[in-house]
Amino acid sequence: MRIRILSLLLLAGLSATSQVGNDADAIEQSAIALVRSRDFSRLSKLLHDPQFLAGLPDGVPGKTHRLGHILIALKVNANHETATLCHELASDPVFLADPDRMSFLLEVLAAVKPMTGQTADLFRRTALEGYFASNARLLAANGSPAALTLFASLMLSKNDPVEDRVECLRLAIVPRRTILSILLAAEVILTQTKELRLANGVIESVFDYHPEWFRPGAAPSAPQPWASTSIKTLRAALHLAEIAQKRSGLPPALRRSLDRETAAIRRALSPVDR
Repeated sequence: MRIRILSLLLLAGLSATSQVGNDADAIEQSAIALVRSRDFSRLSKLLHDPQFLAGLPDGVPGKTHRLGHILIALKVNANHETATLCHELASDPVFLADPDRMSFLLEVLAAVKPMTGQTADLFRRTALEGYFASNARLLAANGSPAALTLFASLMLSKNDPVEDRVECLRLAIVPRRTILSILLAAEVILTQTKELRLANGVIESVFDYHPEWFRPGAAPSAPQPWASTSIKTLRAALHLAEIAQKRSGLPPALRRSLDRETAAIRRALSPVDR
C-alpha cells in the first residue's frame, strides 16, 4: 500500500517526501492538489479507481468525510468540465459502491451555473431516491432557470408529504425572498397548486418569518428588507402579494403578515412606482 501512496503523491505532482500524517492524509492531499491544478484527467482516473477510494477510510464518525473534502473542493470555480466529471461519477457503480457519495456530487453540480438539462434530470431522479429535501435546497441556491423550474415542479408534486414540501419552501425562499427569480418560481407554485397548505406555505415563506418554523440550529437569518432590492423585484413581490391577497383560506395571522409586508413593499416602491 505504501508504494501505492507514493505513486499517488507523484501523480499529483507532490514530493514523495511530503510531510503527511498518514496514508489516508497523503491520498486526500494528492487528490486535492489535482483539483486545485484543474487536472481533471488525472483526477477522474483516481476517482474511478477502487484502490484509491479504498484508501480513503470512511470511519465512524465522519463517514465519507475525506472524499467529501476532495469533492467539495470542486465547487470552487465549478464549470462545465466539473459537471462532466460529476456526471461520469454519477454513473459509475465503483464510485457509487457507497451511495452516500451521491450527495457530494449533487452539491458540486449545484455550484455549476447555469444548470443544464442533464443535471436537472439527475436532480429529478435522485429526488425520488431520498434526496428530495437536499435537492430542493440546492436547486434554489443554484437559481438558474432549469434549477428553479425543477424546484417548482418538485414542490407541486405530491410524491412527498405536503408538510415536507412546506419545510423545503421555507428553507429555500425565506433567505432569498428578495431575489427576482425566486419570487417568480414562488408565483408559479402559488398559481398552480390546488393544495391549500402548500399555497399558504408559499405565502408565509415570502411574507412571514418565524424562527420556530425551523429545526434547532437550522433557521436562516431574518429575510432581507424589501427596500434592499431592485424596483423590478419589488414589482414582482407586489404582484405576488396581490395574488396572495385574493386567496381564500388564509389564516388570520398570515393575512396580517401579508398585509404588513405588502405595505412595506409599497413604501419601498414609493414614489418610484406603485
